[in-house]
Amino acid sequence: MTRKKSTRKLFVDLESVVEELIVEEPEEVTEPEPVVEEMKIIPTPEEDAIWNDKVLNSFSKTCAKCGSKDQVEVHRIVNDPEKRHELSNGIVLCKLCGRGFDGQTYVEFMRN
Repeated sequence: MTRKKSTRKLFVDLESVVEELIVEEPEEVTEPEPVVEEMKIIPTPEEDAIWNDKVLNSFSKTCAKCGSKDQVEVHRIVNDPEKRHELSNGIVLCKLCGRGFDGQTYVEFMRN
């Protein structure tokens, strides 16, 4: 007889546990915060043109390396998006000197 009572008690205990699990309200599920990616600012051709004009005028449309006023172009000293339109990041070079500037740092280029 003792065995039947203990089995019955175990069954009753299990029933109460199951009832508790069913009666408990489910935890509130929250949506994860959306990942906000940093927006990249794409410069417009107009902004680039304004910057080019400012740099050209600051160098009096003269090559900073050889002093030529023929076929001058604007180059960026550092290819950094944050400094893209800073006047101090521009240099005017003629086409001949400009070819030598590619791939060198500004300091290396001006030393040669």
